[in-house]
Amino acid sequence: MKPRTKVKLKRAWNYFGAFVLASACFFASYLAFESRNTDIESLEFVEGNVLSAGVGSSSTNVSGKFKLTKPTYLITLETSDQIFGIYRPNGDYSSLTKQIVSGQFIRVYFKPQYDKNKPNLQTYRIESNEKMIMDSNDYRDREGIAGWIGLGGGILLIGLSFYYDRKYWKK
Repeated sequence: MKPRTKVKLKRAWNYFGAFVLASACFFASYLAFESRNTDIESLEFVEGNVLSAGVGSSSTNVSGKFKLTKPTYLITLETSDQIFGIYRPNGDYSSLTKQIVSGQFIRVYFKPQYDKNKPNLQTYRIESNEKMIMDSNDYRDREGIAGWIGLGGGILLIGLSFYYDRKYWKK
């Protein structure tokens, strides 16, 4: 293989890799923005008495090798097999702890999750007797931030691929 062909092949692979990773970032960003714009009326909801509520932990696999465990507020209802989870990056669950108690009747708006052993973190809204305990804006704000991070990451990857490829340009 000629040296010039090797360089062209290397450049093509660099662009391909950057395009695939940037596409993954853009797709994740799209999903986050779609989740953010979900209408409350289109979501499922369940009503029932609280069996248990409190701060627990939720784990996420990171690249298939590591588990990231984070504190999450968990709620189980007697009328649902879902475990509802609310994650706040600052870890402040004091308002939820004060407002949600065992035996209380609540309504939870959520997107269904098929793995019943993991907490469903797509919990949009919690109401009790027409009183808002958790507004959907909490969830929407977090999804919006995730969407912007994904979008910025995709743009950054494309920019870095052009910057890295700059050394092959003819002067």
